[in-house]
Parts: sequence; structure tokens; C-alpha cells
Amino acid sequence: MQDALERRRVGVRLVGSAALQDYDPRRSDVDVPTVATRLFEGTDVPLIRDGRFLDRFLRREGLRRADVEAALRAKGADGAGDVAEAGLGPGGSIVVWLKPTRRPATRADIDALHRRLDALDRAIEATTRVDPPRTTA
Repeated sequence: MQDALERRRVGVRLVGSAALQDYDPRRSDVDVPTVATRLFEGTDVPLIRDGRFLDRFLRREGLRRADVEAALRAKGADGAGDVAEAGLGPGGSIVVWLKPTRRPATRADIDALHRRLDALDRAIEATTRVDPPRTTA
């Protein structure tokens, strides 16, 4: 799989270098750094959006769902349903953005829970506090 991607990128590099040889900045409105970056490095290819595989892009890149699902599990997802977006980066790595409900808790999340629990403890103590009975003399 990696070999096919690398061969494709080499071919694009060769075509891109030939196109840039004739480039004249005085006669073009093209942003060469952006074009060159796209030609030589490539762009992200979407593979999953909103928990659904984008089969057209999987076929175009020669990827199987099973290969992508293995990468998803390595990134902490149980499957495509846990993923907000996933894409194939220019270097061949799969980048995964989990849905907010599937992201691991951060230190800030845990601190917020502790504050809420402390507030609940104080509220419970306030309602269960029993005043001693008054004696009349």
C-alpha cells in the first residue's frame, strides 16, 4: 500500500517539476508556493466524514476499509461511527478526529467534574444537617 502511494507521489513530482521549469512570475497570477506545495507534497484526502466512509476516495487511493479501520483502532476509535473526520495526509499517515463524545477526558474535564462533585457534597450536607432539638425551660 505504501509503495503504491510513493510511486504515485514520485510521478506527480516529476510532472510538477517539468511544469515549473517554464514558470515566469511576471506572466502568471498563479501562487507558485501553494501550487508547488500541492504538487510536491500533495494534499489531504478525506476518508471518513461524520462516521461514514467515503468510498470514492478509498477506491481512488487503493485503500480497503479494513486497513482504515485498523488505523482507526490504533488512534482510539472503535470504528468509523466514532470518527468525525479522518483523512490520508500527504505523507501517507491517517489523521483521525474523534467525535466530541468519544474523545478522552482532559485534565480540565476532570477538574470540572471534581468542582461539580464538591458542590453536590456541600448541597447534600446542607440539606441533611439536623439542628439539635430546642429545650424549653
